[in-house]
Formats: sequence, structure tokens, C-alpha cells
Amino acid sequence: MITDRIKKIFSKKPFIYEVKGDCYILGQGVCKTCTDHSTIQDYYNYKGAVLSSDAVVSGFERLLGRCESLAKLESEPEINAEDNFLKLNLEKEDLESLGDQLDKFEAVHSQCDKNK
Repeated sequence: MITDRIKKIFSKKPFIYEVKGDCYILGQGVCKTCTDHSTIQDYYNYKGAVLSSDAVVSGFERLLGRCESLAKLESEPEINAEDNFLKLNLEKEDLESLGDQLDKFEAVHSQCDKNK
């Protein structure tokens, strides 16, 4: 089941999220495993940075652009991203973790908008 909170992910620009120890690009029209090693490394650097730091903002903007490019390269438009997401068979804890990651995405995205 996809909660309203998780449905929000699929209304956002594609971004990298960690699910059960693997990285996925999730967003508008995409639910794909991320296999790009430099994107994954940048994600872990972003994830470990302090929310209010410049490193988070610059890392976020770089990741956002890279994820959008990867989503275009890897996306299969005829396949429903939410159907692919359901195939992950996530537990409640995994969905809560994704929701927390979405909260950070929204906070940093808002911070980036303020800096423009």
C-alpha cells in the first residue's frame, strides 16, 4: 500500500532515496535502482551533511540534476512507477524511513528556493 506521504514522492522531481540498504531513483514517472556509483557516493555525502550547511544545498542541487538525467536515461514510460514501487514489498519501517527522507528533500528544496 502506498500512503499519501509516499505518493508525494511520485509528484516530485526524481531524487535518490535509500530503501533497505539499496539506492533508488524515485519521483515523477520513475522507480529504478540507482547503479551509478558516483551518484550513490554523492548521496551518502549529502545524507551525512548537516541540514543547514552549504554542503547540503550544493550536494542536493548536484544530486537533483544527476537524478533527473539518470531518470530520463533509465525510465520506461509505459511502466507505472508506483506499480514498480509496490513490487519492493516494503515494511512499515521502510515506508517511515522514506517519509523521513522525503521530509529532508522538501526542507532542502525549500532552502534552495530561498537562496535563489
